[in-house]
Amino acid sequence: MPNDARDGRAMCPFYQRSKGDYICCECVIGGARLLHMFASRAEALGHMQEYCNTFGYVRCPYAMMLIGLYDGEEGEGDDSHR
Repeated sequence: MPNDARDGRAMCPFYQRSKGDYICCECVIGGARLLHMFASRAEALGHMQEYCNTFGYVRCPYAMMLIGLYDGEEGEGDDSHR
């Protein structure tokens, strides 16, 4: 099955690809991909339109977790706040 031609519209920095009823995102395990399966292609497309393809990605539950993870890494090793 070919891609849904949605890849070029994604604004989310964690988005990697989509096809049918799934969206593939960056994973916290190095080099791995996280596959989000939806009940239908329409549901996956709805998620993409609300989150992945807009700056609203910051409200996506998964993106919020990754943003928090990366924000926490930025402060590691920085003793200037102590």
